[in-house]
Amino acid sequence: MKTVLEWFNEAKKQGYEWADAAIENNENHEYYANSLSEALETAFVWADSPEKREYWFKIDQGLRGGGL
Repeated sequence: MKTVLEWFNEAKKQGYEWADAAIENNENHEYYANSLSEALETAFVWADSPEKREYWFKIDQGLRGGGL
């Protein structure tokens, strides 16, 4: 298990373009997650982010399907 921030930093190292925005939006730095998808789902309210819900929903779906 890793913290949400650890998951996002790992995503950034792997070249995910959205990782910087996820880090900036993150409200739960100390929350632990079992996967990158879970980290994304719990880190912040998607609808309140500058990118909005639809953007994060597509990313989350790609992570769940392994498409990203």
